[in-house]
Amino acid sequence: MTAYDPYLGHPSMIEVFEGFDDSIISTARWSPKIEVGGTIVDETSGFLVVENVGGVAAGISYLQTLHQFPRYIRVSVDTDIDLGNLVADGDHMEASLCLYKDANNWIRLGPYRDEATSINSALYLRVCEAGVLSSADLIGVVVDKVERILSIVLLGTEVLFYVDGMYITGIEFPTLHGYYIRLEGGTTAIADKLLAGFDDLEIHNYFDPLLISMGRDLQDVTNSPVISDTVFNPISDSFVINDALDHEIEFLQVAYEDVFFVSLALNISGADIDYCRLFDFSSGGFTNQDIAAYEIRGDDVWLVPPGGSGIGDCIYFGYAGNSHRLDIRICAPNAGNTFVWEYWNGAAWAALVGLTDGTVGLSVNGAVTWTNDLGSTIIDGVTTYWVRARVSVAGASVPIAYNAHFAPHDAVDFDSLGVHGSHLHVEIYRKIGGSYRNRPSSYEIYKQSEIDQDIEISGLRCYTDTKIVLRASVAPTVAVTVNYNGVVVTEYEA
Repeated sequence: MTAYDPYLGHPSMIEVFEGFDDSIISTARWSPKIEVGGTIVDETSGFLVVENVGGVAAGISYLQTLHQFPRYIRVSVDTDIDLGNLVADGDHMEASLCLYKDANNWIRLGPYRDEATSINSALYLRVCEAGVLSSADLIGVVVDKVERILSIVLLGTEVLFYVDGMYITGIEFPTLHGYYIRLEGGTTAIADKLLAGFDDLEIHNYFDPLLISMGRDLQDVTNSPVISDTVFNPISDSFVINDALDHEIEFLQVAYEDVFFVSLALNISGADIDYCRLFDFSSGGFTNQDIAAYEIRGDDVWLVPPGGSGIGDCIYFGYAGNSHRLDIRICAPNAGNTFVWEYWNGAAWAALVGLTDGTVGLSVNGAVTWTNDLGSTIIDGVTTYWVRARVSVAGASVPIAYNAHFAPHDAVDFDSLGVHGSHLHVEIYRKIGGSYRNRPSSYEIYKQSEIDQDIEISGLRCYTDTKIVLRASVAPTVAVTVNYNGVVVTEYEA
């Protein structure tokens, strides 16, 4: 059993495989589809189909994952266009594999045709980072009816793009984390037509260039009509933790074979931060600490200027959405400085309402919570939702943090809602002689303040009844939801 490591990654398992073969959009995997105008989204005939027949209202529609994903992920999907490649089909069509964080931060990759701007590309890349849009035609081929495998790989701050297993280009996108995956398409005018299909979506928690380069060859083999002695039993569910008791996922031998294998991904991450800026009142300058605040293995988030604090110095923490909680891990504690926690109320900086400062003035690890909604404003050229800690009394110490992160206002995960610094124990038990042992055969401990960690259980060999047990070291004050999905593999002898 291995924890997902956002810096190294573990080659453990497929987190998601979606073949779109049952004609029912999975509510355990996908949020409700968003259909705009006359552009419909439907799962049929082994595809996710996005269609606009023309002569009806235009719109860009999409299907979005329920959960967000971290920095180390490979996403691949088959894409083809049956209608929309010809001028006779109208002036505009697009069908994209999309990584969507928010309206100002996203990536779209796929066929795109727009007569008004003379764009006609079978593989068009659009990147929006902090509201700045850039784009490129990646292969110099016009939109056609050829099926292609599109792949996007995130390696920390790097994003790589592949088509049919061939590397095309790469970019840096340091703030792309906590994003959703979308399959989307549509038109922009009533006369436009589109019929696009998506198939065989794969979301992996690791990057293997060999597997990507095999691409279509692997799919040809797995899709060929051969008799297999291996059965994959998909699993997808969730449970709620609101206490410090055991919560079990049990696999009974009678439901499978004498020996079966379990691979499971449990989503416990969701906390996030986008910006961290240090303001030196004496110089009037800002220091960008965005990446340092996100990384969990640093000790370089200065909470006051390195040369010492002064009245009016501020540490700003920014997030793209509303929040009522900020977790901070301290490595050099504050002593002597007095901080005032504030937010922008639409007209001025004001004290946070209902403030509970679990850091005790940035002197210990803890969670800062408040009850009011945040207002957005511009800090150091960035418009987002900010909270700040302002020095009202200067002291001799120079406090430093390891990292910080917000809990999104709609968060349900352990990293966002667990008691700060508490642990989630994950244990595996096997039944021996008709009863479970008192001690686990394997266990792992996850700390709440280390974000971007998900639980990965890969290829767990089960030769008897087996259960996976999760237990919080401290009962959460707010109910935590753990979503999980995976597969139980059984092998039958021919």
